Amino acid sequence: MKNILKFVPKFPRGRKAFTLIELLVVIAIIAILAAMLLPTLARAKQRAQLTQCQNNYHQVYVACLVYAADFKDYLPITTVGNANDNGQFNHLGGEHYTRYVYIGDNHAPVPKLYDAGVQNLGYLYAGGYVGSAKVLWCPSYPSVSALAIGNYSEPAFMSTDSDGVTRSTILFNPRMVNPTNNIARAYQKTTQFPGHKLFATDYLPDSGAATAFSPDTFAHYPSKGFDVLFTDGSIKYVVSQPAFLFLVTAPGLITDESIPSHIQYDELFNWLEN
Repeated sequence: MKNILKFVPKFPRGRKAFTLIELLVVIAIIAILAAMLLPTLARAKQRAQLTQCQNNYHQVYVACLVYAADFKDYLPITTVGNANDNGQFNHLGGEHYTRYVYIGDNHAPVPKLYDAGVQNLGYLYAGGYVGSAKVLWCPSYPSVSALAIGNYSEPAFMSTDSDGVTRSTILFNPRMVNPTNNIARAYQKTTQFPGHKLFATDYLPDSGAATAFSPDTFAHYPSKGFDVLFTDGSIKYVVSQPAFLFLVTAPGLITDESIPSHIQYDELFNWLEN
């Protein structure tokens, strides 16, 4: 028995455990370190999402050029709105129509083929010019946002929403010849491209009143800028204080498909270009 007891470890008597104060101090230190680390992780995530968004724009631009080469130099068109009655196309009754990808039945899968419901960047999806339709949505919006890609995943991605419409988060080719008297698209063919003008940009919050500055409405929250794709293929993250203040200050952006609305959008696009 004595020989066996020799191998039993002996612990010093009176050994103390951590006190409550010591535990609280350790927890406080961990909390401080976590508070210091979380903002860094959040910024890293935002940068990654911005990079992904810009990569999406690059894919869209290349796909548009390839599409145009197959269709007599025409870029993807739109037929939405009364301005395109009687067989007309590429008249922008409302700039928000440039987001439309497809119009069909409520919560129905979007067919991967050309038909009457296809609009704008939907032609790139229907023709297989983009590898994934997810490039048409900015990854920065949270799942609870009305602009999140998840709204087009019932019954499966890519589907229409409860209105029977699929809308991208990209304002595609939204510039008009003249916002006061000619609402035809300024760039219908690649041969009409000027050197360095806005070709696409992030969704601009379109509330009748001032839009809250929040992750639900601004793609790259909490920064105050916008991704802009230019007609020469360059992509830039533009921080425009006038554009941002206009969008978040009452009365906000007019979106009633009127001339004042077209003029406001045109001014916003000018700010983002410059």
